[in-house]
Parts: sequence; structure tokens; C-alpha cells
Amino acid sequence: MDKRQILETLYQHTRSMIPASTFGVGIVDWDKRVISFEYTIQGNQFILPYERSLDALEQPSTRCVLSGQELIVNQIEHDSRKLDKVIAHRVGDDLVRLEDGSATEDSRSGVYVPIILSGRVMGVVGALSNKPNAFSLDDLNILRTLAAYTGVAYDNAEAYRRLSITQSKLVEQEKLAALGSLVAGVAHELNTPIGNSLLMASTMQDHSEQFSMKVKENRLRRSDLESYAQNSINSADLIVRSLTSAANLVSSFKQIAVDQTSDKRREFDLQFFCEEVALTLSNRSKREGHEIRVDIVAGLMMDSYPGALGQVLNNLIINAMVHGLHERSQGVITLRGYAYDDQHIQLVVQDNGAGITKENIERIFEPFFTTRLGTGGSGLGLHICYNIIHSILGGTIAVDSIVNLGTNFTITLPRNAPLKIVGNEQKPDL
Repeated sequence: MDKRQILETLYQHTRSMIPASTFGVGIVDWDKRVISFEYTIQGNQFILPYERSLDALEQPSTRCVLSGQELIVNQIEHDSRKLDKVIAHRVGDDLVRLEDGSATEDSRSGVYVPIILSGRVMGVVGALSNKPNAFSLDDLNILRTLAAYTGVAYDNAEAYRRLSITQSKLVEQEKLAALGSLVAGVAHELNTPIGNSLLMASTMQDHSEQFSMKVKENRLRRSDLESYAQNSINSADLIVRSLTSAANLVSSFKQIAVDQTSDKRREFDLQFFCEEVALTLSNRSKREGHEIRVDIVAGLMMDSYPGALGQVLNNLIINAMVHGLHERSQGVITLRGYAYDDQHIQLVVQDNGAGITKENIERIFEPFFTTRLGTGGSGLGLHICYNIIHSILGGTIAVDSIVNLGTNFTITLPRNAPLKIVGNEQKPDL
């Protein structure tokens, strides 16, 4: 699926069968009218990417592409090291160069075969030698076969690249959608405490105005003073409790939102963290008639990536509501957590929903697999969970389910997440 690996493999076959010192694949950009040689090898060195103009008719590769015909050039008349004038002016250099910066050899003969897919020329495969008359019809036949394989391999690699880009975009969209749902849920949940506080504050304002009028008119009685004092205490108590609830919700949202948009590592209490996740999803679960319970052993500390773990739990809980508890009421989703051994913890996300059939349970972590395609399911939620758990958190996830009884997702995680791998080195977060 990697174009450079395709070229390396082809080159190994080519130089064992064809007397070529240089081998390359050029891909045509018909809009820009250039052939891009991004993957070319001379000897054991890669050549830096370069282009040939489709207007440079002196170039055999250009003639091969424009005609769609194979070419054997026994004697290359021009200096093959030179770039076309227009391209040389644009890049500020007139030579094709190797990766070490030195100029390529001056090839004297070559054989060129167009890469054709669905009747359209998509590129050219070329083999060159620093000797004249180096190639025969047998070499052309071999290169023709290799060109056919190259076209299919390049097409597959490009399709895979586009699929990877699409999948990455969908993953990001899913993350943003989860955060958007979180924002909407928190905003809805804040309505009650803020509304109560506003009601009590306006009531206290009315009572204070009435109390002030009685004072000014010298008709204040002891009972009025006692009533005003008691009402003020009751109202202030309700306001404090409501605003404390709102403050806790905002605090939880801030931490979850930061974690979900960050890949920072930090220490955190697993019980407190899971309670925060459950709180931010409580509005949706209540609206759909379900309950989220948290049963985590106290004091379990982790040094890991809370953003990644939060996304996993968020996806698993929402997955339970969307799939397991769809069109059901009084569902229960339980988060259980306990020490597995000295170095690991286990988290279990359990629901009492519809369960997963035997034929589907082996595929649930595959990308784009969903039983609700077109009705809200992207097929990426569990795939994202699987990747995060294995690649970021350094753990494993297993699933068991009984149809019509429910599903258990069991996650085993190290208390200390592995260091991130950057290049070939392990590096801690700074």
C-alpha cells in the first residue's frame, strides 16, 4: 500500500532481469501538464523528486505519455541530467539530483512503457542505462508486464491513501460530534440550577423591596422581620446549592472537554474521573430513560491519558444507548473498576440491553461496521475505542454478550501508560 515500497520491489525485479542502472515511475498530472517522478532509483540511491513538462517533446517520457506508445531509445541525444527549461527556472536548478545532492548519471539509452488504466494514461515506467543500445525487445516485454502490475499497485495505493484520509476525517468528525453532544448536554443540564437560582434571586429581590417599604413607612413588625430573615436563609441556601451543582457540572465539563481535545498525560483518580464522564452524559441518559451507575473502587490512581480514556468511555456508553438500549426503557449502564493486579486495572462497561449476535460480535471492532447504517451509526465508534486502547493506552479490550440480556466490554489497562513512540525512540510527554 506504500508507493515507495512498490518502487523498491519493482526495482529489485527489474535490475535482475533488465540491464538498467536507473528505474523510475512517473505519474501524469494532466491539469498541470507535468509528469511527476517522485519515486526514481539510480543504483542504490533514490533520486530527488523532479518533473518533466508535457510540452518538452524532446523527452522520451513525454512522448511515451502523449502517444500512449512504448518506446525504445537506443541513443538519447540530449543530456538526461538536465531539467526542462521552464521547470529548471521554477525550481532554481537545472539538474536532476540524487538524495545526497550530487547529479545523476547521464543516461544514453532507455526503454519507456505507458501505465494505462481504464483506457487512460496515468503515468510511465522507464528504465535507463548509461550505455547506448542497452535494451532489446525482450527487455520491453518484461517492462510491459511490470508496468501493468505497477498501474494496479499504484491505483490500490492511491485508493488506500484516500481511504485513510477519509477515515481520519470521519474519526475527527466523530470526536467533534461527541464534544458537541457533550456541550449540548451540559447546557441543558445547567438550565435547572441556573433557573432555580434566578427564580430565588428574583423572589429575594421582591421580598427585599417589600421589607424596605415597611421600614420606610414605620410599619415593620417583629413577625415581618423574622419572616424576611427565614425566607432569605431558605432562598440563599437554595441558590448556593443550585450554583454549587452548576459549578461542579461546569468544572467537570471543562476537564472532560480539555481532555477530549488534548493528548496530555497526567495523574488522575479513576473513580472521580469516571464520575465526571457519567455526569456529562447523565442528561442524555435521563432523557432516554436510562441510568448510568459508577462502581469504581476508591483510590485507584492512574498515570495515563485521560482524554483518550474519556473518549473510549464516552463512545462505549453512547454505543450502549444507541444500539443496546435502542427502543428500550429503564436501561442500566454500569461502569465497574477494580485493581486487576499491582500494575493493571480493569474497567467493565456493562449494559442490560439487546446484546450482540454471534455473527456480529467478531466484527464489531472493524472500521465502518455498523448495524444501523444510515440511521445514525458511522461504524467508527468501537473501532476508535479499539485503536485508542491498544495504541495509546497500552491495554486490551474484550467483549462478551448474550442476546436480550446485555453486553460487557472489559478493558484491561496499565496504571502507568506506556511512553509514546516518536520515530524509533520512546519519549515521555513534556
